[in-house]
Amino acid sequence: MIYDISNRLAKEDFESALQNTSRGDVIIYHVGEFAAGKHKHNALDACNGGFVELVQKKLGRSKFQYRAQRTKKKLK
Repeated sequence: MIYDISNRLAKEDFESALQNTSRGDVIIYHVGEFAAGKHKHNALDACNGGFVELVQKKLGRSKFQYRAQRTKKKLK
C-alpha cells in the first residue's frame, strides 16, 4: 500500500502512517528537487531505527518523490 503524506493538506503525520504500514508498504513523505519537508527528520529517524529504507523515484527533470519503504522490523 502507498501512503502519500507529501501534500500539505494530508491529515496523517509520518508516525501515524508508519504505524499503519506493513512490510513493503511505502510512505511518500516529500516531492521536490531535494529531500526536504516537515517529515524528513521522522523518515531519517525511522531509517536509522531500521523500520524503513529511504529511496527516491525520479518523476522528471529535477523532481523526485522521496519514499520510506517499510522493512520487516517490527514496531514497538
